[in-house]
Amino acid sequence: MRPLPLLVLYTLLGTIAVPSALAQASFSCSDTRQCAKLEDFERFEVGGLPLGWYTYQDRKDVRPVNGTLQTDEERFEVMAEGGNKFIRATVRDNAHRIILRSGEGLDWDVNEKPVLAWRWRAHELPVGAREDRNQLNDTGAAVYVIFDQDWLGRPRGIKYSYSSTLPAGSTESYGGLKVLVVSSWGEDGLGHWIELERDVRADFEALHGRTPPSRPTAIFLWSDSDSVDGVAVVDFDDLQVRRTR
Repeated sequence: MRPLPLLVLYTLLGTIAVPSALAQASFSCSDTRQCAKLEDFERFEVGGLPLGWYTYQDRKDVRPVNGTLQTDEERFEVMAEGGNKFIRATVRDNAHRIILRSGEGLDWDVNEKPVLAWRWRAHELPVGAREDRNQLNDTGAAVYVIFDQDWLGRPRGIKYSYSSTLPAGSTESYGGLKVLVVSSWGEDGLGHWIELERDVRADFEALHGRTPPSRPTAIFLWSDSDSVDGVAVVDFDDLQVRRTR
């Protein structure tokens, strides 16, 4: 995995007790007081790009998603199936992410709606990848919630991971970025949708030992396979925030 600039990797010794996922997610949202849609990809053209999202080349180059950043080795593409649209990430020996930024598509107060819900489906994950070893640190599918940065400019937040190797509940630490495995190839398999809910405020408190800022600065949809020279093909859909049940 190509780390973000200035991201120094530190391995966490031991584990952290993190609350388990909430009840299986339900993606209907008729009461905006209880839930709010962040993205369901229905507004985009099939075969097109998620316009309005951003992509990260380096710390000084965060730009709107456009065609020049989509290649055969790394791409996010809008797909459709059974009348539903979603985004598919494909990476071959590479790393790619799309970013929803605060004030530009992301309006989320975790004190009001602390729960993040989403669906994902892995068709292929990088074989042998594992988040607890730097030289093998690839994650075929991940959702990052970033709150702020430390004094070195390193992101502080949570990476929710669909791991090739580690079991659900595993945690790792890379400076201010805490990794929490919420889906696992060995336990969940491949080829079917998995619906998830996480109380992000509670997870942040458990992993970081303090209360998070009220508003995340960004959400990343992430896929990488470059550390193990592998391939990842994963789908993301239906990002929502909700009040605690």
